[in-house]
Amino acid sequence: LPAKCAACFNDTEAKMCLLNIPHFKEVMIMSMNCEHCDFKSSEIKGGGATSMYGTKIILTVQHPADLEREVVKSDTAGIEIPELELELGKGGLGGLYSTVEGLLDRMYNQLQLQNPYSVELRQSNINEDTIACSTGAAYRWKGFLNKLMEMKEGNLLPFTLIIDDPISNSFIGPLPQNKIEMKDSDRGEATRIQITKYERTDKENEMHGLNDIKTETYL
Repeated sequence: LPAKCAACFNDTEAKMCLLNIPHFKEVMIMSMNCEHCDFKSSEIKGGGATSMYGTKIILTVQHPADLEREVVKSDTAGIEIPELELELGKGGLGGLYSTVEGLLDRMYNQLQLQNPYSVELRQSNINEDTIACSTGAAYRWKGFLNKLMEMKEGNLLPFTLIIDDPISNSFIGPLPQNKIEMKDSDRGEATRIQITKYERTDKENEMHGLNDIKTETYL
């Protein structure tokens, strides 16, 4: 579809795909890759009506196979990894359809690129280890990124991945080998995933424009 790049405002193209995810629902994936400035963006929108509740999904990643689980992370969801004291606010990273490993890789790359310590290490001619050791903050930051990479590679297990989505458009799937056999009623205990529904706050409803939706007079 024709589109305008949000970075350089040149004409470009956007791609859309409607995907029916087993044990979840239908989602629309939209992506754009500007050929003029290489700006990339992606969005994931849930099909159907907006859920009445928010959803918190907690996955305990115990084995390398857990890294292969499918993940839908909508552009309204936040991410936490308590073991790293890492919390990305709701909407961080935008929308994403990948695996647990792919999600961690995206987080690693974004944190590495945008953090000032990482910029300093990349731009300086001084040896990276020398810079990292010269300041305690940079040293701790480098250790933090190394732990995140170890988790992504399956060398630092177990850890906890939390996706909190007030619109309930996010999802963590079963182990790949269990996709066909698993029933919807089995999801949770059989997959080591805790799913909690919660009522949104007025602030969250306001943030997502839900307080303005009036249905009393609809037929």
